[in-house]
Amino acid sequence: MTLLSRLCWSLVLACLLTVATARAQLAQPPRASAEATKQLDSVRSNLDQIERTLRRLDLTDSALQELRNRLEPLAPEAQAALADLEPRLDAAKARMDQLGPRPAEKAPPESAAVLEERNDQQRQFDDIDAAIKRARLMLVQIDQASEAIISRRRALFTRALFTRTFSILSPDLWAAAARVVPSEARAIATVASDWISGLADQLRGWRMWAFLALTGAIGVLYAVVSRIERRVIFRDPAVRGPG
Repeated sequence: MTLLSRLCWSLVLACLLTVATARAQLAQPPRASAEATKQLDSVRSNLDQIERTLRRLDLTDSALQELRNRLEPLAPEAQAALADLEPRLDAAKARMDQLGPRPAEKAPPESAAVLEERNDQQRQFDDIDAAIKRARLMLVQIDQASEAIISRRRALFTRALFTRTFSILSPDLWAAAARVVPSEARAIATVASDWISGLADQLRGWRMWAFLALTGAIGVLYAVVSRIERRVIFRDPAVRGPG
């Protein structure tokens, strides 16, 4: 056998192997895998529990953090199931394309075998498509649940900042006031003492006498101005005005 003949036979065998592999892949039913279905069922169950818990209005921050920890692994699981399902959907569509469109109403009907195969491929396509839509919906719900948890925790934090206040009638308010009165009184006394000491330091010697004289002069001036003001402004009620 010549070299050219060997090359031809090798090419023929390679083509046959390629065709056989393609036929074997097409012969496998591209249904949704059991692993993907199991993952989606698990995600659905955990997500339903988290959503039911989020409907409660008495959740603490620690409870919300726990829900967040339970929610975080769900998105990767749903993504993994989606990655498994999408190639199967493409394979199912390719198998349906091989069958071609359904015959027209006036065209000769398909054989029973072709019709059965078409219906089976359509069911497989619909099952995988439904599973993909289910996975995508779960991803949206996971994002919404995560946003709800973040919003609830933010609201709790904001509320905590403004709840440390007391009513005017609250005994806690007056108890707190009673506790701080002695320390505040000591602080006021200290400030007053410092002010008087500073004033005494500034008014030593002749400054003290000048300060006293100025204060007395201001007092005398105030008394004189007050008497003049009363004489100028005062009017006898018995005297009627002009007109």
